[in-house]
This record gives sequence, structure tokens and C-alpha cells, in this order.
Amino acid sequence: GTYSVTARFNSVVGVDSGTDVRMAGVKVGRVTNVSIDPERAEAVLTLSVSDDVELRDDADAKVTSDGLLGGAFISIEPGGGFETIPQDGSGEIIYTRGSVDILTLFASFAGGQGSGSDSSE
Repeated sequence: GTYSVTARFNSVVGVDSGTDVRMAGVKVGRVTNVSIDPERAEAVLTLSVSDDVELRDDADAKVTSDGLLGGAFISIEPGGGFETIPQDGSGEIIYTRGSVDILTLFASFAGGQGSGSDSSE
């Protein structure tokens, strides 16, 4: 069995329905829905998590890359709080970190390099 939990992110580049949800590198679920909250300008993911995985109310979810050319997945740190996230579908992971756009990251490094070697003058 599984239960649903939502999580809001500022960016979910590379994440679609069916994307793995992992804890300690082990698949514990999948993304079942990706939508947008236009009022808050956030991506809202619905995650289906195995019901034998108990998440604490301070659990942390982040979009993680499988490498430079690999896909993305959602990585969950279970937390250590005293309360658990409800397994009735009303639960939400509050602490999230979105994806880093690798191309933008490379462009920011490349932008500062080699600008003095322009030979078109």
C-alpha cells in the first residue's frame, strides 16, 4: 500500500509523473502528479509513498540529479521530529529544495571566463 503526500518546490526541472521518490538511495515511491499553484508561483508535487515509510513533520524533500546527463528524482530525508505526517492524503512536506538548472549553472561559470580574449576588435 501507499499514501499520498504533497510538496511545494520553487523549481522541479526534470521531474514528471512517474519520477522516483527515494530515501537513502532506495526507491520508496513515485511522483503521481505535477501541477502549478499560480497564486504562489510554486510547483506542487503529489508523491505516492510506501505506507511502511513513516515521515516526520520535519522531513525534507529535494530535487536531486542522477548525474550530469541522468534524470532527476525526489530525495527525502525522513526528519527526526516527534509528530508524523498524516498518511490519509492530507499530509505535506513543508521543507523542500528545488532543482538547480545545470545549464544555467555552467553558463554562470562560463560567463566570467575568457571575456578578455575577444579578438573581434
